Amino acid sequence: MGFFGSPPLFCTLLPLYIEIFLSIWEDKGKNSYVLGALMVYIPTKVRRASRTIGEQLRNQRKLMGLTAQMVADRSGITTVTLRRIEQGESVRTDVLFRVLRVLHMLDAVVDATDPYQTDVGRLRAAEQLPKSVRPKKVVF
Repeated sequence: MGFFGSPPLFCTLLPLYIEIFLSIWEDKGKNSYVLGALMVYIPTKVRRASRTIGEQLRNQRKLMGLTAQMVADRSGITTVTLRRIEQGESVRTDVLFRVLRVLHMLDAVVDATDPYQTDVGRLRAAEQLPKSVRPKKVVF
């Protein structure tokens, strides 16, 4: 009971939250995933990149002569999680990095994200990086 003799608000709303979550879960499509009770849209380009990276990781695993079970064991994950990675589904970044390490691809990914290897980075390499970046104020 709450302070005024009625059930707490959370208890009253819980069935509604569960119903919303389950209806979103049932409506979940290929372009989104469920985050709590929120559906998050995944842009097409991101989905394609995830699938491509997953395929490339699978190809690397096969080129190295490793089974899914071997990679999963060495990464400290389950084969189900490895399959999710190879199919381009969302996983935590630390899990992805562990698989990349086992497949000897982690250093290449780290090097590929070096901002000084981009066109903008090379142009601004001599500039000192600011401690923080704030949006510019728009004056009307």
